[in-house]
Amino acid sequence: MVTKEEAREKLKQLVKDFSAIHKSYLDSMPEEDIKHQFIEPLFEEVLGWERKSVLKEQRVLKGRADYILTSSAP
Repeated sequence: MVTKEEAREKLKQLVKDFSAIHKSYLDSMPEEDIKHQFIEPLFEEVLGWERKSVLKEQRVLKGRADYILTSSAP
């Protein structure tokens, strides 16, 4: 499990990396790349969710959810 300080530092790095991407590239960046590089590390490395507890692209009432965090929470 990651400490609060480690999580804080990882979050700062994710924000820094995201901010470093030029807007014109970000606008054309595939959604899957953004998820892989920023969203999934946020869930796993910063918030402490285990990979097996994060479901992707699940059907919900009226569409699809990009992510569902299951009951085996951190």
